[in-house]
Amino acid sequence: MSKLARVVVLVISFALIGPGLYFIAIGLSRVTNNKPNNTVTEINDYYFYRGQFQTVFYIEATTIGAFIADNPINVSVTTNSMLNVSGIQLEFLGASKYFPNNTGPPSPPPEGSSEQAWNQYEQAVQEWINATRQDTQKISENIMHMTNDTHLTWYEPFENRTFPNPSTFSGELQNLTYSAGGEFSIGVTIFLSSGAVEGYGLGDTSYVIDNALTISPPETLLQIESNNILTGLGWIGIGISLFVPGLVILVELIKPYAIPTRPRVYDGDWE
Repeated sequence: MSKLARVVVLVISFALIGPGLYFIAIGLSRVTNNKPNNTVTEINDYYFYRGQFQTVFYIEATTIGAFIADNPINVSVTTNSMLNVSGIQLEFLGASKYFPNNTGPPSPPPEGSSEQAWNQYEQAVQEWINATRQDTQKISENIMHMTNDTHLTWYEPFENRTFPNPSTFSGELQNLTYSAGGEFSIGVTIFLSSGAVEGYGLGDTSYVIDNALTISPPETLLQIESNNILTGLGWIGIGISLFVPGLVILVELIKPYAIPTRPRVYDGDWE
């Protein structure tokens, strides 16, 4: 084989081995790291009109992989301008993992009990207080308190008068988690500038943004992982189909140089 032919064969072998190793590496990464790791963002706007209150809620939800049960979600919400509102509270229904502690405070021991009994009672009361505080913290994990981004009033110096200023509100909630899949709504509670409060927090279930978030069931994660594994095996198969022929060509090319031929030895003379 001429020198030019050997160079061409060498180039072909590396042209097969290089991409083959690359595809195999991609496939192995898909198989070993089969969980979704891409950032997914959804932005939606909802027109909300109840009584004298009307606005548009702009909701941005971000998560890693997909909107799946038990997968944390970061939510940010903004509104357009509105009058006579001092605050907004949003409750993400279905995201609370609160299990209420219906037990009341422990009963004191009867009169005349020992000092040890009273010490045990005080310890039980403290444990009940701590448990109640933890329950209060748990129930607030799915509640967003939106803050006012503008001043409530603005001053007109020429007329020496104060006018109401349309306010916008915004808020964020980190690691919002749903334990099941489905369509989930958001309860809205409005704090008016007059001091009145109306909405979901007072039992008015009409103050709701219907089906604001769609969460897939936890089985979806298993399906995504299985699909990633199958995709990774496909990439590995493509890589092997390129790598093996390239390796065979390379071995055949270097074999004469790796195993030198021995000179033939003859016994006796031939006439």
